[in-house]
Amino acid sequence: MNRHLWLLAICQGLFLTNNVTFIAINGLGGLALAPLGWMATLPVMGYVVGGALSTSLVARSQTRWGRQVSFQIGLAVAVLSCAVAAWAIVSKDFWLLVGATVVAGYYSANGQLYRFAAAELASPDRDALLDHLTNLQNQIGRRMDRSLSDHIQRLDWLAARLIHPADRIAQRRREMEAYGNRLHHALRRQTEHCAVRLQGLGLRHSGARPRPEKLADGINHLQYRLTRQTQWAISQYSGKLNSLASSLIQLDPHAVLSRGYTLAIGPDGRAIRDATRLSPGELLKLRFASGAAEATVNKVVANPEAD
Repeated sequence: MNRHLWLLAICQGLFLTNNVTFIAINGLGGLALAPLGWMATLPVMGYVVGGALSTSLVARSQTRWGRQVSFQIGLAVAVLSCAVAAWAIVSKDFWLLVGATVVAGYYSANGQLYRFAAAELASPDRDALLDHLTNLQNQIGRRMDRSLSDHIQRLDWLAARLIHPADRIAQRRREMEAYGNRLHHALRRQTEHCAVRLQGLGLRHSGARPRPEKLADGINHLQYRLTRQTQWAISQYSGKLNSLASSLIQLDPHAVLSRGYTLAIGPDGRAIRDATRLSPGELLKLRFASGAAEATVNKVVANPEAD
């Protein structure tokens, strides 16, 4: 469904809702503003009479400018007449209210044509219908030809299969005999296969019995291999341990001191590596390979080779 058809359907619904609301409010407004009681329905009558009088104007406007422009003019007249009617109720002018409802009849005459415009949009074009009917006729003809051809072929196939009942019974008897022979041969082959398989399982069962003497030889061999592997691993790790012990002894600071070197420790408890950081009069601790001593700095020599 196209968008314009949806819009026309919504406009038709709003138009019907507007009629109910317009009649109800005009009746109440006329009752409140009418100078006499029998005049209370004059605004409602003015809306109906205005719609009847505007029918020819609406027809001329739609003939001259088309439905779209005519509907737009009707909506503009509706807005204007509603504004005038609202002002008439505010100003309590009864006859102005009646005149506004008569003018609003033009919108009512326009709204009556929404359904015809929607019908024009919903109904397809005559040429499109003819083309569609032609296509359907062609499709039906092709399908009928195909179906007729299929039925003729099936009829020929059924005629070729049509045989005498006695011949059919004999044919079925031969088929049953053939099926019986096949079943007999299949059962015999299955029985022979099961016998061979049972014989093989018996041989496997007799060969799978445990042999204690063979298992004892295997356990002794594994024990021998475990002993050899353990001895080899111990010898390997002993050599690595001795090598690491030798390296650790060489890195021992006491081994360095035993070769005649002395470790000087400053007042902050750290080893002295640079003489330029010392000052005369500082107290140093000297550590030897055996024992320790305290010394006082008398002079700092930055480069002993220069002296």
